[in-house]
Amino acid sequence: MYIIRYLENYRIIRVAFFGVLHGMDNFVPMMKDLIATIEEHSCFRMLFDLRKTRITDDYMELFNVGINASEYGYKRDYKTAILFSDDEQKFNVLEKILTERSYDLQLFRNENAALIWLNQTDNSDTPDSGQNSTFP
Repeated sequence: MYIIRYLENYRIIRVAFFGVLHGMDNFVPMMKDLIATIEEHSCFRMLFDLRKTRITDDYMELFNVGINASEYGYKRDYKTAILFSDDEQKFNVLEKILTERSYDLQLFRNENAALIWLNQTDNSDTPDSGQNSTFP
């Protein structure tokens, strides 16, 4: 289960997951809803809150996240913070895979630190012209 909200005060989109996150069953509907929210608000900063989520995917599934996200229009230059609490090894692998694929992504345990990072001045208010492919 997930909830997507645009937080106007922070100018970010917050995606909160709850329960077990496994495979494409959860991923596809979330990505479609997220892309619609990005388009509706012209917002290119995302906060994925996975602190109340257990990821059951194996490392091969994690490897495919960036490829699958790009198919739904998630761009590599969207500034993305991921909040996590458990399974640090899996999240470190995910971060490494996605940053090697040129995603603007960082892991956080502290929400305030994530919000500060997301709101640092950069090009996150205007994504590139599409030349930088796409993300998770």
